[in-house]
Amino acid sequence: GVAGATGLQGDTGPQGLKGDTGATGSQGVKGDTGAAPFMLNGSNAYYTAGNVGVGDTNPGGKLVVKGNVIVRDTMTVGDTFWVVKENGNVGIGTTSPSTALHVSGTVTATVFSGNGAGLTGVLLSSSGQHVKAAGGTTPTLTAGPGAGTGPTISIVGNDIRGIITVATGTTLSVDSTIVTVSFATAYDTAPYVILTPADMSTGYGYYAASTTQTAFVYVPSASVTTTGFRVTTNYGCSLGEGYTYRWWYFVVE
Repeated sequence: GVAGATGLQGDTGPQGLKGDTGATGSQGVKGDTGAAPFMLNGSNAYYTAGNVGVGDTNPGGKLVVKGNVIVRDTMTVGDTFWVVKENGNVGIGTTSPSTALHVSGTVTATVFSGNGAGLTGVLLSSSGQHVKAAGGTTPTLTAGPGAGTGPTISIVGNDIRGIITVATGTTLSVDSTIVTVSFATAYDTAPYVILTPADMSTGYGYYAASTTQTAFVYVPSASVTTTGFRVTTNYGCSLGEGYTYRWWYFVVE
């Protein structure tokens, strides 16, 4: 007989069980080798073909860093040339700096800034002279007969260096002490004292005027002790009455 009409589609049946995984396909073609400028030697990485830039595309040295560098332990230039420790100490010529700046060797400089109150054992020259470590307080100044009667005296400075000013009085003595300088802090040993004119204009001087000869104003070596020194005239002469004299003094130990 004649075939009947197709019936309505039935509901979708439940999903069947997952089938077995298929076989692994064949290995693909190996890709090109990537750029690898750093090489390994065990756990160490190295690069010898040129300069390295961090934040810089055209480094002009072996290592150029544009930005902050953080060192967690020690940074060393050469074996002992320059060392920066994590605690901030810098060593030059030493790998174990014990202070903020530790130099093992000779230091050459044109200027040092500060009052030097904490310095110890600083060589002034190869002859063994040292700059005094202390000296922030002004020494005491006492007038002698070489300054005359009623002089005006003053001192500005410390135990290391300063300026002595003397405005002479009347009736000045010859070959006499002009002033005595008493250190604020005594030296361990008798130092050396250098005296030089602070002003060469009229009325100032290193020498005392005389009609017959030149009288030195100087510091007798015998007068220099651990506690002070004297400034005196010499050669049978005196300072001029009513004049003002100024001298620099420098003390080395």
